[in-house]
Amino acid sequence: MDNERTDKMNAAHLHLIVNHAPLFLLLFGTAMLTWNVARPKKEILILAIALFMGAGVASLVSSKTGEEAEEIVEHLPDVTDGSIHEHEEAAEWAQAITLFVAALGMGLLVVNKYKPEREKAMGSVVLLVAVLGIAAMAKTSYLGGMIRHFEIRDGFDPKKDLIEEEGDQMGDYDIGPPEAFDEGEGAEDDLPETESGASGKSVPEAH
Repeated sequence: MDNERTDKMNAAHLHLIVNHAPLFLLLFGTAMLTWNVARPKKEILILAIALFMGAGVASLVSSKTGEEAEEIVEHLPDVTDGSIHEHEEAAEWAQAITLFVAALGMGLLVVNKYKPEREKAMGSVVLLVAVLGIAAMAKTSYLGGMIRHFEIRDGFDPKKDLIEEEGDQMGDYDIGPPEAFDEGEGAEDDLPETESGASGKSVPEAH
């Protein structure tokens, strides 16, 4: 059957799994680095940098799966080239900033080892760029959601748009060719007439 459920994952599934990972890794990394700037501690610094590195790797994976997912969703109803293009452009900026944060984090580790007196100033710079990365990732996630979630698009009217969506879905059902109904149009004419009435329909006797 065409609508038989399958448990095999495709690029769209994988993209949905990983696409928010960079955002949350940046959030947790920023929180850890803020803690380290306020109260310097080597273990916390290493954890923050590890989270930033993880965000960088996750952004690469998300970008790769996103390119493959585009080939799946671009032909779906209500999906526009404009919404996909906006999401792609935002993702490129977000990825670049996230990778820059990861690189700055590695530099901060070097500063911690060789120039500890400059660690706080360098940490503040990394924090600023990380916040920009969070904002860029949040915007990318928002634009990605708008590709298929029409309910968050500007001008969405639940009363109007949901009815139209339901009508579009009803159009997907196959109710058979028109000939299937034409065959039954003269069915009653083929029935033998009886004394009780035409076309075999019984007529109640008057008492």
